[in-house]
Amino acid sequence: GGGSVPAATLEEVYGGHSFELEHLGAPTLFVDGGSYALRRIQTRTPAEHMLDGRRYALEVQLLHEPEGAGPHGHRAVGVSVLFDQELEGGSPGFVSKLASVAPDATRVARRLVKDLTFSEIAAALGQSLKEYYRYPGSLTTPPCTEGIAWFVARRPLPVGEEDVRRFRMTEGDNARPPQPLNGRTVEVIA
Repeated sequence: GGGSVPAATLEEVYGGHSFELEHLGAPTLFVDGGSYALRRIQTRTPAEHMLDGRRYALEVQLLHEPEGAGPHGHRAVGVSVLFDQELEGGSPGFVSKLASVAPDATRVARRLVKDLTFSEIAAALGQSLKEYYRYPGSLTTPPCTEGIAWFVARRPLPVGEEDVRRFRMTEGDNARPPQPLNGRTVEVIA
């Protein structure tokens, strides 16, 4: 699902790794019979996921948590998009908006990205997410909880150097090193 819920109606708490979204009308994904609502937007510099052995400048992870009654076969669902500084074009608008508030935020600061909407995020990521990889994994920050269904876009999007610099200035290199597959199966969905 999507929606045009303005982010001004959200409370976004920036904790150095993610924007925590507190809003009951957040977009919902339906995965394997369960309903999962968007709760966090995380940024990683450099990217944690790699494509063909290449690590990209930025990764945006949309973390969804179980919502409502019914079967939930996963502890969470992560949707991840990689961003490449070498691609033509600038950053999607929502990435620039998040980057613009990140340097001024602290672990306890509450900041609003007033003109950001969920529909803007969906429009920016939609084409990239038509083809993706899917695998069972874990959260990428401690305690690295297992049981996460990851969906990683197969096509990176462009990102501007200034936006990457702002995230990196705030967070440093905050990505977990690449992890071995440990027998997990990665599905290609095209």
